[in-house]
Amino acid sequence: MLRLLVLVVALALTGCATTNPYATFATAGVTHAQNLDAVLAAAERTGVDATSWRLLDADLLDNATVEQYATYSEQDAARSRALQRLRAHAKQLATYFEALSSLATTDAPELAAASVGRAWDATAALGKELREDLAFPPAGTVTEPLKIVVRKAIQGEMRKELEERADAIRAELATQEAVLQTVADTIGHDVTLGIAVAERLLVIDPLTADAPVHSPEAWVATRQRLRLAEQTVAEVGAAKTSATALREAFEAITAEPAKESE
Repeated sequence: MLRLLVLVVALALTGCATTNPYATFATAGVTHAQNLDAVLAAAERTGVDATSWRLLDADLLDNATVEQYATYSEQDAARSRALQRLRAHAKQLATYFEALSSLATTDAPELAAASVGRAWDATAALGKELREDLAFPPAGTVTEPLKIVVRKAIQGEMRKELEERADAIRAELATQEAVLQTVADTIGHDVTLGIAVAERLLVIDPLTADAPVHSPEAWVATRQRLRLAEQTVAEVGAAKTSATALREAFEAITAEPAKESE
């Protein structure tokens, strides 16, 4: 994820000096999607583990109920649906940017433009589902698209594509930002509570008991797993930062440059 941030920041800074900034941007988008897929898969597993530990803690305190189990299970299911939709959206957005990059260099612009159009239709449909069907992003989180004036130097089909979709592209990237921020917040809360319970039951209690730890290697492995689970939260936060950088890079390479003094 760190390498992607370096890439998109460099892209935003170089702007028109980049030989083919759209091809570079497409590469950044694909890398973002690939990293995001792994991060969100880990977040889903970590989130389920966290709610499981919270259920066990509730059971130790006052015998957990079927109703409590159903509530936590529904939370897990809702989070899983959201993460699956976000992963699908990121993959399709990468497909669109790959097609966009091809449009910049192809010898058959009409065929490439048709491919771009199909990729965009699928991206927009998934983005609409993210915004309408999920409980998040919260209202107002996805800001109104900033009007982007496409560089005059971009010609032909590429310019036509960007003129038609620039604001919508920014909206899709902003959706990623908003959903990732919400995922980071909710996962962070659950993981913090879950780790506290698991650490008490599996790490601290066996360590502080009168008898020696029964299986030292298993204890070490468990403690390591719990400590590293916190990194998942940090990775989701980094993914949100990556989406922000990707959107800002897109704005940088498509915005009209300031008029040079003669």
